[in-house]
Amino acid sequence: MYLSGTSSNPFLMIESDSDLDHVEQEYLENKYPVRLFGNYDKGFIEKFSHRFRYVKHLDIGRKFGGDRDNAFIYDFPHLEGLVISLYRDTDFILDCAKLPKSIYSLNLAVWSK
Repeated sequence: MYLSGTSSNPFLMIESDSDLDHVEQEYLENKYPVRLFGNYDKGFIEKFSHRFRYVKHLDIGRKFGGDRDNAFIYDFPHLEGLVISLYRDTDFILDCAKLPKSIYSLNLAVWSK
């Protein structure tokens, strides 16, 4: 887990080997958009959803899809911005009716052959 981006547009990168048991308080204060990118096991996602439940801006790039794999997206009651980048054809399903009413920005990008 580390800060990335530029000084004017930083974000918190959380990788699959990030230690979610020891997160700096600053990272939990919604100062930075949170970016998940890659494949994460179910236990990691559950811990992430609990630890970062108050996140306001979430950016995910996933290499798999399916309704069960992305159900954690609906666990953030204060979410204002959501970015989803898919890097292959997938059966990713987003049920917008389940998203919190606080969302004002949704960006969905699909990169496929």
